[in-house]
Amino acid sequence: MGVCNRKIVFFLPYKASMWDSMETVWRAAEKDTDTDAFVMPIPYYDKDENGNLGDIHWEGKLFPSDVPIVDYKRINLQAIHPDMIFIHNPYDDGNVITSVDSEYYCGNLYSWTDMLVYIPYFVLNDKYYHYNTVKKFANTSGVVYAHKTILQSEQMKKMYIDTLADLYGEDKRVFFEGKIVGWGSPKFDKVLAPELSGISIPAAWDKLIIKEDGSRRKVILYNIALAEMLEFRERTIEKIKRVLGIFKENRDRVVLLMRPHPLIRTALESMAPAVKHEYELLIDNYKSAGWGIYDDTPDLDRAIAMSDAYYGGSSSLVQLFEKAGKPIMIQNVNVL
Repeated sequence: MGVCNRKIVFFLPYKASMWDSMETVWRAAEKDTDTDAFVMPIPYYDKDENGNLGDIHWEGKLFPSDVPIVDYKRINLQAIHPDMIFIHNPYDDGNVITSVDSEYYCGNLYSWTDMLVYIPYFVLNDKYYHYNTVKKFANTSGVVYAHKTILQSEQMKKMYIDTLADLYGEDKRVFFEGKIVGWGSPKFDKVLAPELSGISIPAAWDKLIIKEDGSRRKVILYNIALAEMLEFRERTIEKIKRVLGIFKENRDRVVLLMRPHPLIRTALESMAPAVKHEYELLIDNYKSAGWGIYDDTPDLDRAIAMSDAYYGGSSSLVQLFEKAGKPIMIQNVNVL
């Protein structure tokens, strides 16, 4: 517990690219003079097609330079027993692509703190999601164990609670109503943050965006969605080739900023290895050609801020572009 009534709060992200799901909460905690807030990225493993653990990763060096990082190897959370722990990964061993180290599974964290808070690393379209879709997000270890789950809206909160009451019994509705709140997503806060207007763009990107006369080409963020790639596989590859061809032909007017889902290579390795080689060859050729931007950095917010519109599969980015008031066009892989 905190000394002299000071609160000890730990933030446990596992992927740097998902840090925006808790960054604004951390910044608020850091400014609180009665709180000691620590960012401690935790290790995670890739999984193979049989669910076996593969390489271990730790992304502590990929976080923004103004975020002090605590080395997980030097911290015993059970002994410290923080007042609060924030997580953004709810799956424990239920994710077929990755797994955080089992030491940081939700059951352990629940017993090591007075308040385990889960904030999803994603946002969903709360106007169109239905029971079967919400179930895979609601019925997770993070939601079940967390003392509080903070969702993006009251509508999403209602869908989670209805789903969980159906799964666990109507008598559990009050229990989940006490745990789940619809306060909004920090991802929305980050996208709308005023400091995004002063972002720094790499010089190589600037050369593609700025014309010889000093005017600016439109930037279209092209997102290769994970679900789309895994569902349609070879057809998605063909669609990407077609999209790249069109943008290459029109590169004098617009700049393509390609930003695939951060787990797409790992997912193909474990779930669609036959497609992985063709995908990587496609990406390598695009990067080496140099006529467009390839962005695999953790800084999603920079990519959104510098883009004029969105094109690609259905993902959290759609909701973020909607919040930012920018045009959206959803890719249809069946139209080549």
